[in-house]
Order: sequence, then structure tokens, then C-alpha cells
Amino acid sequence: MRTHFLPFLSFLALAGCQTYDFEPVKPLAAAQVASAYDIQARPLPPNIMLLLDKSGSMNILVRPRENVDGTTNNLCVASNCHSTGASDSIHCPTTCSTRINELRYAMADFLDVAKGEETNKDSRPLGKFGLAMFPTDAQCTPPDGARFGFATSDEPGALREGIQRIRNYISDELYNTATNDKPIRGGTPTAASLGVLRDRISEFQTKNQNPLRKNFILLLTDGLPNCNREQSDCPINQCICTANTPLSNTCLTPAGGCGGTGGVDNCLDRNTTVETIQELRERGIETIVIGFGAEVSGGGGNVDDLAVNVLNAMALAGGHVRRCDGVCPAYYPASNRKELLEALQEISKSLVSDPCIFGLEGKLSSPSLLLIHVDDKRIQPAADTFSYSAELNAVVFTEGGELCNRLKNSSAESPVKVSISVLQTDF
Repeated sequence: MRTHFLPFLSFLALAGCQTYDFEPVKPLAAAQVASAYDIQARPLPPNIMLLLDKSGSMNILVRPRENVDGTTNNLCVASNCHSTGASDSIHCPTTCSTRINELRYAMADFLDVAKGEETNKDSRPLGKFGLAMFPTDAQCTPPDGARFGFATSDEPGALREGIQRIRNYISDELYNTATNDKPIRGGTPTAASLGVLRDRISEFQTKNQNPLRKNFILLLTDGLPNCNREQSDCPINQCICTANTPLSNTCLTPAGGCGGTGGVDNCLDRNTTVETIQELRERGIETIVIGFGAEVSGGGGNVDDLAVNVLNAMALAGGHVRRCDGVCPAYYPASNRKELLEALQEISKSLVSDPCIFGLEGKLSSPSLLLIHVDDKRIQPAADTFSYSAELNAVVFTEGGELCNRLKNSSAESPVKVSISVLQTDF
């Protein structure tokens, strides 16, 4: 008998799901178990490390002369917010519609919801959040660890407190001021920053041994990974301009190096970035990629094919691919506060599991082939126990029923064992 733990399941509304009546199954002596699932407890809150790009291009204005909320502000111009003469952008109002400010506002809204409702016992925090940022200097130095680590407890109060600290920091401090110790400037050392998380975050250092806890890195970046210091000289076809225009003619020099200042710090670091993400994946850590900016989302600008290809490769390596009805990139694109919040909400739904819904591998030929036990007691399908949803290809315990309530209140310390067997009769 094959037994394993189920992966996290997306939360899905049950309204409109097609269900089936059950016919008696054949006696066990006349059937064999084709597959089985043992679920010991409700999944633990996932570890979600936010890795935010705060490179100089995050000062670029999304909408010049406007605040994030759409009101007019004539101080929101390039000479204040993103120019060579004001590299630290300390004169840019914190309300201006720059990428970093659009991120701040969207993240605040998202994290407020991620805390869950304290008045609703079923509304648990989304997970255990941490925060890391890059770079930490004027060019390419990665973080030396997380600015905020994961909560040490799974209690809702501790999770909410951790989320609130991160929310307050992003909202109140993540912008340029004359005294800010982490200004918005520098390059995009994505590979090195992911490597730091791989090597220095204790929860990420070994292969995940707990099937009840998922691990994620939520990477939000507006540019291609550069800071490729493995290159002694940056080849022409890997040059990235300081103006975030890969392969522009103005980016190339006769010697084949990168134009502008920074030298190899403006050299594409695709391979090392993808390899590092793959190494994290081998440890059970999925990397979710958000591409933020017009170049990678099409939001009012020209989509950069190179950027799309690199971010797609990163997302595919990370193991968490965006799903859509039509054709879409593997990463989540966004160009402003609204689109970023929508992407974060879409991601959050994919991280939440409903304890009363258990997805099955492969389509079930007949619901009569299901055999369900809860705490070793055989459960018959009924209006107040469970049904099979063909739309979800899942066993659905009835919302409001005794069994569903027991599953919602389960934990690693107080587990409810669910065994789902799929019988095979054609042998």
C-alpha cells in the first residue's frame, strides 16, 4: 500500500461543485487498494520568507507627478525620485507613485489580510513570515540574513505579531530618507541573496523533513539578476544597462564590457540564480517569483523578452508556477499597487489549504471505489459526512458537519487521522 502526505491544497469554494451518490463497493476480498492517502493532521502554517528587491530601479516613477493613491503631486518627478543627481532619492515624497512606494502600499494591504481575523477562530494567519532585502549597499552586497526571522511559535497570536512587525517596517521605513540605513539603491544580487537564505536561515539549511510544513521564498524583483562577479569580463550578449534596458545598443562597449558604471556588476547572472533556486527546491523550499515593473508585465511599457525569459526560468525552477485559463508567464507579473496586490492575493490562495477538502491523484472512475476511515472508523457517504466532487477531484467533508469541524480543529499536537483508499477492481 502506498501511503504519503498530501501537498497543500488551494482553497476552493464548494458552491456549484458536482457531487455523486455512492453505490456499495465490492467486498474488500474482491478488490485491491490501488492507492491510499493517510493524513495525520491539519498542515502547519507555512514558512514564507519575503525577499524584496530594493535596487535603485525601484525608485522609478510608475506615474510621474502622482501619488500612489492617484492624487496629483508635482514633487513626484525624476529629478527628485530617480536621477543621477539624486541617487538616494531623499527628496522624493514617500507618497509618490514610485515602484518602492507602490510595493509598500500593496504589501501593507496584503499583510493586513494575511494576519487573519482575530474574531474568527477558523481565520488563521496565512503563515510564519520573514523578511530579507537586497542589496545592502550602494551596489551588490546581499543581506547577511533575514531582517525579520520566522516566529518561533505556531500560535495565531505569535504569527500575527510577526506579520505586524514586517508590515510596519515595510510601510514605515522602506523608503529613502536622509538617515535611512537601507536606502533604495544599488544592483540586483538575486543569486547571492537567495544563497544567503539557503545557507543562513536555519529552517532552510537542510532538506525539509516535516511533511506538514511547507517552505516558500516569495521573491519580488523589478529587474534581471545582475551582480555577476563570477565573470571576469561581461560578454556583450550578457550586458545589462544601468537604465534597465538589456541588450540596448548604448549598453555595449567595444571591449565587450558593460556600459556605464559597475562593470561586471551589470552582467546577467541567470545561470547562478536558476541553479540556486533549484538547490533550494531540492531542500523542499519553493520560490515564488513576482516580476514588478512595466518591463516584465506590459503595464504601460514595452515588455522585455529577455527579462520575461529569465523570470520564467526562475519561476519554473522554483516549483511554484502561476496557473491561468489561457497563456501566461510562469511568474506573477505586476506593474502597480493594484496589480501587485492582486498577484499577492492570487498567491495567498494557492498557499491556503482547506482541511475538509482532500484532492486525489488522477481522475476517479467511480465514487463507489472510495473507502474512507477517520481515526480508523469507517465512514459512509452522507449529507453530513462527505461526498466526492468530480469538479475538484476531491473528497469533500461536509461544511458544518461534525467531521469537518474536527478536521478544522486538528493540529500536530491533536491530530485527526484520515485514511482515503481508492479501490481497484479490474485485475
